Amino acid sequence: ASGETVVCNLQTAGNHSVGLKVSDGAHIAELFRPDFITARPNILYVKKGNANAAFPYDTEEKAAAEIQTAVDAAIDGCTVCLLTDTYTVTAPVTVDKGVTLCGQTGDPDDVVLTCGTKAQSAVKLNHRLARIEGVTVTGATGACAGAIYLNNLGGTASNCIVRGCVFSGGLNDGAAIYATSADSLVTHCVVSNNSISTGCSNSMGRKCAGIVLWSGAKASNCLVASCKYTDSPNDYSPGGIYAKDSYVYNCTVVDCVGTACGGIWSDTSGGIYNSVIAGCNANKKGSGYHSIYSGTSARFHNCAADTEVINATCKKDEANNLFKGYASGNYAPKVGSVLIGNGDPSVSILPEKDLAGNARLSDEGAIDIGAYQSKVEFDVGLKSAGTEFLAPCRVKFEAEVAGV
Repeated sequence: ASGETVVCNLQTAGNHSVGLKVSDGAHIAELFRPDFITARPNILYVKKGNANAAFPYDTEEKAAAEIQTAVDAAIDGCTVCLLTDTYTVTAPVTVDKGVTLCGQTGDPDDVVLTCGTKAQSAVKLNHRLARIEGVTVTGATGACAGAIYLNNLGGTASNCIVRGCVFSGGLNDGAAIYATSADSLVTHCVVSNNSISTGCSNSMGRKCAGIVLWSGAKASNCLVASCKYTDSPNDYSPGGIYAKDSYVYNCTVVDCVGTACGGIWSDTSGGIYNSVIAGCNANKKGSGYHSIYSGTSARFHNCAADTEVINATCKKDEANNLFKGYASGNYAPKVGSVLIGNGDPSVSILPEKDLAGNARLSDEGAIDIGAYQSKVEFDVGLKSAGTEFLAPCRVKFEAEVAGV
């Protein structure tokens, strides 16, 4: 009778045919649908140029030869795993479903996406549950919105490196990571040595060599270093982070160059929390242009800088006093730094780990300013009058502790 149900457990991923036979004892009706059901694997693999690629790409041996092929075969909840290699991306990899695109090992240096064509993004996410993590993106050039582009429907970039990209072109172009909605999150990423070499001669401030955030997008626990906007004297853009109606939490911005400001521009609304800016510079000089920041100073909360006190909640000290090794690129807080314990732990985004993988809060519940949390580090030694004695004996030890 109509409405009868049959449950079939599919144990393997791939295409499955369905057959139905119905009988009333005297008559038989049959139906067969080839490849009617597709069971997707939890993980789909990608291996560059794999000659043995075969759907559903559920093993390394049958891995898809192209990234987009595996993404297209995935559905919400799937992970597309890129095996260790360097991949040349000749068209943007587009993820418009709840799929995670990740590197095999979790170390971004092991999986590199390099752009093979000018004026393009390497990856575009356009779904609030889409993610990219554990990869490096490099070589993006020309008039593209971002090497990693989180489009209007959102997405998350986590544990990624974006470096060595050179942007140019129109009004809305240019950022290592470009995020455009409240469902967009950039977290635990390193954005370094990117630049904009030619400008667009406008006053909108939408360009930035580092990270651009729009319409409620968020950046958390990121390092933005040596990102430079060096052209277009009529433009008003920052080098590090541009945040329009958006939010920045516990980021470290160092050695960035812009026109209106070198560090962070907080535009219109939103807020900048627990972030440190040092070694940055603005090409333009005079009233309204700052090496450290642009926008209303009241939108900066519990931040730090090396050349000025942004407001009463913020700190100031020389870069060499802020970081363990400013010249060597070690941006963890130095012992005694004003960064230690002076952040606000009540911020709305507070991950368990900092950018280096250390606990984000201290044992006392305090949070440092910047992308890195300080650790108590010291050396312990022992001194005694010797190491060999006649038993029974009493030996006196003296503890030696350094670095506290």
